[in-house]
Amino acid sequence: MSTDPLPVIYAEPRPTALQLFESADVLEAAGGQLATIADDVQAAKAAEYRAQANQLIKDLDAERLETTEGARKTIERINAKFNGPIDKLRGFVRAIDKALQAYMAEKARKQREEREALERAQREEQARREAEAAELGVEPPPPPPPIVVPPSQAPHKILGSHGASLAMRDNWKWRVTNIKKVPENLLVAPEERIQKQVMNSLAKAKAKEFLAKLPPDAEKPTVIKDAVPGIELYNEPVNASKVL
Repeated sequence: MSTDPLPVIYAEPRPTALQLFESADVLEAAGGQLATIADDVQAAKAAEYRAQANQLIKDLDAERLETTEGARKTIERINAKFNGPIDKLRGFVRAIDKALQAYMAEKARKQREEREALERAQREEQARREAEAAELGVEPPPPPPPIVVPPSQAPHKILGSHGASLAMRDNWKWRVTNIKKVPENLLVAPEERIQKQVMNSLAKAKAKEFLAKLPPDAEKPTVIKDAVPGIELYNEPVNASKVL
């Protein structure tokens, strides 16, 4: 039996995938005998094998594309079926996020206004008492204790009736205000770019450290300046939902 791979390659006008695989194996084995070429006969056979190998590559690639076409169309149909509802639900979640953030911001604003009104009334009352004491020629009363406003009634966490929870979570980010002031250990030479991964972790750590020093009744800031030289931190709260 001839070991020439050509009869195998062209056994059919349109070879099957299995025949293509077999032809590739036969051609590869035959080509191994031509690792070194000693004469014109071997050179001619090597050129012939090379041409057949290139033809096999084209045939195999065409078979691959035809074989995967059905799978590709099936995946497209599946994606189209599922992506519609998924996209709608993502829009629904974004709308809830926006509404809840606005709700929390409004609650925080009302709490801040309540505190400011109470502090203003306290200062006015203290001024009245001091004026009254001066008229009577007595020692003015000591200043009243700081006003403590109860935390906002806006829920930090909402529990649904089916075991779901929805809560606001701090999301501290950072932005450069003066690149010349940024510490060298945060820069990447020679471009003087910020090491983003290092700064992302540092921003969260610095924000946590700053907030830990605030009095219990203090309003939590949304921006922290100078926590890192040349960089300010800002909070963009995100909703963290979980199904229990």
